[in-house]
Amino acid sequence: MASGKEPDVVGLAQDVARYVQRRIVDLGWSYDHVARAIGMSKGYTAKRVTGAAAFTLRDFEMLARMFDLEPEELLARVQLPEASDYEGRLVPRYEVLSRRGEKVVYRTEDADPTTIDGNIIRGRFGSDVGAPTEDDLDAVARDTDPEPTDEQ
Repeated sequence: MASGKEPDVVGLAQDVARYVQRRIVDLGWSYDHVARAIGMSKGYTAKRVTGAAAFTLRDFEMLARMFDLEPEELLARVQLPEASDYEGRLVPRYEVLSRRGEKVVYRTEDADPTTIDGNIIRGRFGSDVGAPTEDDLDAVARDTDPEPTDEQ
């Protein structure tokens, strides 16, 4: 921006900052520890952890490493704060093979538990709760949710 003012941190960027702040407190880590892990200064890191500025994608990848997660696992934990300290895998792992010009996607590792869809909707992790019911899906997509606009 020409004025030098950073844009407001909202949405997913704000969720990432909250998650990182909560986890470093839970783990007893300092801003210095986080700064070293992402390869940035303490001031840069503090602005992002407190939500005064947004983490970059590079920072996000480094944060995932710091938490010993893959980026997609970190994103799942950011979006599901109740699962932030869950020991298992929340996201299945996939690989893409290319054979004679044809791409094949296959699952190399399941999420743990494998009934993750039901667990996400019910907010429970580690128990076999089965597939979501119609009532669960209705609760997720409510009629009261606003319709998206072109600006979104």
